Amino acid sequence: MKKMTLVLLACSMVFTLFGFRLTVDQGSKAEAAGYTAKLPKMPATSAVVVLDITKDKSEHSWESTEALLAITTIQGIVNRTSSTKIYLVNAPQKWTGIWNPPATDQWALDDGLVPGTKTYPTLNPSKRFPVLSYLVQNYASYIKGSVLYPSLSTTVNDSAVMAAITAAAQTDAIPLSSAIQSYLSTTEGKTYTSLADTRGFANEIDAFRWAKANYLNANTTKAFVAKHGFKYWGGSPALVPMTFDYYVASKAFIYSLDSNKTNERAEVASLLNTSNYPAGTPVLGEVNGELSELQEIEDRGYFFTFLDGANYSVHSSYASDPAAITAPAAPAASTIDNNGVFVAFYVTDGDNLSIAEYNHHNYWRNSGYKGQVPMGWSLPPMLLDLYPKKLQWLSANNYNNNYELIANYNDGSAPNTAAGETAFTTAYKDYLSNSNGLFRTMNYFDTSAASNSIITTINPYFSIRGYQGATNGNPVSWSSIGQIPDTTISGSTQSSATPQEIANAAKYVADHTAAGTPAFVVVSVGDGGHSGDPSEDAALAKAIMLNNAGGRNYHFLRPVDLAATWKAYSSPTAPSGNYEAESATLTGGVATYTNNYASGGQIAGSFYQGGAISFANVASGSSVQIRYANGSTVQGKASLYAGGTDVAQVTLPPTGSWDTFSTVTVNVAVGGTVKLQIDADDAATMGGSFTTAGNIDKITVSGTGGGGGQSSFEAEDATLAGGAAIFTNGGASGGQIVGSFYQGGSLTFTGAASGSSLTVRYANGSTITGRASLYVNGVDVAQIVLPPTGSWNTFSTVTVNGAVQGTIKIQIDADDASAMGGSFITAGNLDKITIN
Repeated sequence: MKKMTLVLLACSMVFTLFGFRLTVDQGSKAEAAGYTAKLPKMPATSAVVVLDITKDKSEHSWESTEALLAITTIQGIVNRTSSTKIYLVNAPQKWTGIWNPPATDQWALDDGLVPGTKTYPTLNPSKRFPVLSYLVQNYASYIKGSVLYPSLSTTVNDSAVMAAITAAAQTDAIPLSSAIQSYLSTTEGKTYTSLADTRGFANEIDAFRWAKANYLNANTTKAFVAKHGFKYWGGSPALVPMTFDYYVASKAFIYSLDSNKTNERAEVASLLNTSNYPAGTPVLGEVNGELSELQEIEDRGYFFTFLDGANYSVHSSYASDPAAITAPAAPAASTIDNNGVFVAFYVTDGDNLSIAEYNHHNYWRNSGYKGQVPMGWSLPPMLLDLYPKKLQWLSANNYNNNYELIANYNDGSAPNTAAGETAFTTAYKDYLSNSNGLFRTMNYFDTSAASNSIITTINPYFSIRGYQGATNGNPVSWSSIGQIPDTTISGSTQSSATPQEIANAAKYVADHTAAGTPAFVVVSVGDGGHSGDPSEDAALAKAIMLNNAGGRNYHFLRPVDLAATWKAYSSPTAPSGNYEAESATLTGGVATYTNNYASGGQIAGSFYQGGAISFANVASGSSVQIRYANGSTVQGKASLYAGGTDVAQVTLPPTGSWDTFSTVTVNVAVGGTVKLQIDADDAATMGGSFTTAGNIDKITVSGTGGGGGQSSFEAEDATLAGGAAIFTNGGASGGQIVGSFYQGGSLTFTGAASGSSLTVRYANGSTITGRASLYVNGVDVAQIVLPPTGSWNTFSTVTVNGAVQGTIKIQIDADDASAMGGSFITAGNLDKITIN
């Protein structure tokens, strides 16, 4: 008998006894309060049995894959109900076909991502499949029978295999090919009662219909649909079933219909419909190519995400707790450098959990260049449900905020039905809202203007559009979707781009930006799967840019900071009456907190009786607009002080959630010092001194101290004449613009405040410089020049100096049209005007 050895290591204890290694660690709670998971969560884990599948997979053969199919199915059956879970290490990677990928499963143990007691059974190395042998001997009580399926090959009836696993999940059966059935009978003395046999189906559709008729029922999870095929992408044993533990534990329906084949595509509609699954349900797993497969899923009102990685039936058992995520630094704009090139590196393809789980994690954790250069890394936010400990670890190890996580929810686009799109955007926004600011930036592949509404609904701080560009660089576009900066990518994702080519992708944008104008670019540094080490490539590309700057000043930022900098540069004429609450003087317990939906990424909260938010050097104005969020059911109350005098009580009605913002306007003259404070009478009205009035985002001062009037007008709110008309544009400040603006057309604004200049925000996608006349109170005072902006979705501003007040009209007169070249040439699309 071996002696028991006790070693105290911080909060854990390690024992060696009878050939087992036992590690005792802190346990986990099953679920966190306040957040509702969208994907199935397994019962909380108190302990894990760690099994090394190195030998089981070592043949790299179809029979190895069949053994893994049996192993992951047993794992799912056990982990569905047991608090002592089966945990596999040295799992192969499906998507890139790597039998020995980075050891992320072992690192999860090493880095504390799998809390709980750990045991390490001694396996029999003489066995062909030692883990499979161990499981059938030690977990026999969980296995109620077998389901037989056809042997795997490049011509296998995949639907028959998926039907077998679907049946096995619901009957607690082990799936057996003829080879694995023979192995267990001969080597382990195990025979099982056959509960189903899918070997006799003549084609994919018959097998699928059988599974749907018998196993799509009330026991099937409706939270997701699973999809897999062993002959996808040409077929290979390396299309390993490591995620099947989660499919089985969740009792998911697994299908394999291939939408590249007309007859199978027609059958998909019988599964993906709202009689079976709610609109917008995710399809997780594998597809055979991405065009027809994704299109069919989206057309049915659903969406797809690549899913790979082992042990999700363990990882999903830990609490999805947003509060356990370490909040990153808020977006921070750099000082504008008109000779600068502002670069953000981006590691893409995180919609594919295989890449994110293995490749990204490896380079994030182990690269010799880790943390040296600011970078964004794409990752599906559904890990909040599937693998919350991973999000917690990444958030706590971001190298002093040099690394940023970018939300990348799915491959392809949103569902192509109204109900599906609504469910998709609602879930996406909920993930971002519950990430404690971790996902401020999202990457959405569809670059069309029609998808702007999706971005607006999800409401990230920053939107990166598209998947990739050209290896040595390409044009990029920047615009605003409401208040959201939106851009495309320069550089290639799915290639082994060299550091020189990555540098070229940034330099391309710099070289195509006019001298004296700053350039802004998100540069792809590959995906870590098709490419090399992104951390190293970015560091070397940075060095190349700095050594060959061509007279430019290069600045390297996180993507969210790049967006903040572009936003600051592109809106230099924003009303000076905007004051962020987090920049105010906070007293009486008021504190700053991160909020992804606040205008500056932060709010002033803990706003109770005695708390005050004081703004200094406030411009004179006739009204104050307060942007706030009130997630309570109580009407917030606060006193507004101007120059030290209590001038009004402000009412802040509930907004529905702490991430939903609204505005209230108080019409009162202000200037100099403005303070919001909760006095005793405010607190009494709310019901007590510990009731908050809400979270304050910012205040905006409008009008003039001398006589009032409006200082900002949306073009669509003007009186239109001469053919000018309103059109939708997601990049416009109010979501609309005035276009069809030709000779004789006009926009008239009334009640304008007094000011010394007028700023016009517009888009001009033509190559002609637009011209229009500015009238103030009926007098033609100036000609406005509107240079081309590059596209109809790219907005710019021009400022005309001169006194304005009262009635303002912008009109294309005959001389304006003549200067442009004719009466049917437009001056541009107008978004809004601002009185300065």
